Amino acid sequence: VPSSIKQVILYDGVMTTSSFRRTVLERLLPIPEGLRIQADAYIGNLAIFLAPVIAIERPLGIYRLHGKNLYFKAATDAETKRLLRRIETRREIVKGMTSWFESHEHDIRQPEIQAALLRWIILSERDEFELSPPGRIKFFRYLVKSYRYTGPLMTWKIRAVNYFNAIGALIVGYEKFHILDESREKASRWLRHDNPLSSYFRRKSLR
Repeated sequence: VPSSIKQVILYDGVMTTSSFRRTVLERLLPIPEGLRIQADAYIGNLAIFLAPVIAIERPLGIYRLHGKNLYFKAATDAETKRLLRRIETRREIVKGMTSWFESHEHDIRQPEIQAALLRWIILSERDEFELSPPGRIKFFRYLVKSYRYTGPLMTWKIRAVNYFNAIGALIVGYEKFHILDESREKASRWLRHDNPLSSYFRRKSLR
């Protein structure tokens, strides 16, 4: 098991061009039948609970984006079929990982294991919102869950801003959530540069 929950959160999973020790694969196979794609994600996200993972900086492969990728979806891609495939795949990854942990007598409540599963749950829910925008309460709960997941990597200031945004989501909702960040950025810019007091001190410092 990874020694730190931060290691799990920062770990992005091993995908294409991955290599595994046979002893690790023997403990992870077979691949769940429900996973038609992303088998490497299933193996890679469980491998860190069996052995250390090492990465090299030199690229050994190219991932080609051609508009018909089975899994990759650009932000501007509105194809429902691909989105549904991603959602179903991520659900199967969570289901398969959970089954593996339980069958190998891991405590599913362990923070590192919860973080490994939560990553895929959050990604799946985010895709679901594109198909069916959530209500305010559901979106609020999603944000709290998401911020709890990344919380160990954040400073207290960033955590405070994020939870302020979560509360704001109860007011503006999912589709207008971007207004909170835009308004905060405008206010921050005004406080730093545009208000009369900051302009005065800036002029004084230039003299």
